[in-house]
Amino acid sequence: MGGRIQVIVEEHERQRFRAAAQRASMSLSSWLKKCAFLALEESETAAPCDIGGLRQFFDQCDAQEEGSEPDWSEQKHIIATSSSSGTTNT
Repeated sequence: MGGRIQVIVEEHERQRFRAAAQRASMSLSSWLKKCAFLALEESETAAPCDIGGLRQFFDQCDAQEEGSEPDWSEQKHIIATSSSSGTTNT
């Protein structure tokens, strides 16, 4: 027999999990393990991030816009002014 893992969930979550396990004709433990293995498999087979594609996307976005964004210190000032006055400068 393997080790145990304790997972604390809200009562309504436990009820939903148990109902799903019953619909699948599985014990709650078996159903939770199956879900965990499916999530693990999905995360291990997910395609890596396409950095080149992201750069191309952001380049296309930049080409569609005119002007430039303010630097971060100016952005923070705009946010602070907007928060205190209830208006925006954008």
